Amino acid sequence: MCSTNERCQCVAYRYRCSEDDDACTEGELINGATKWEYNLVTEAACQEMQADYSSNIFSNVTCCSTDECNRPHDIKCIQL
Repeated sequence: MCSTNERCQCVAYRYRCSEDDDACTEGELINGATKWEYNLVTEAACQEMQADYSSNIFSNVTCCSTDECNRPHDIKCIQL
């Protein structure tokens, strides 16, 4: 993962639900649903995700490195 030798980047992307994915319901699996994911990965992993268009696993991949740059746009955050 991230270290002094391997920089990290934020990433936002869509992915297709698969059988081994606990984040997807049975209905989403049956219908081949896609979901958004917001994460932190190495720069190399993010570039690989952007380049891997043929797999149909990842789409709309955005790599960024500023604070909260991969924050979901359609979700309102509240302070507790």
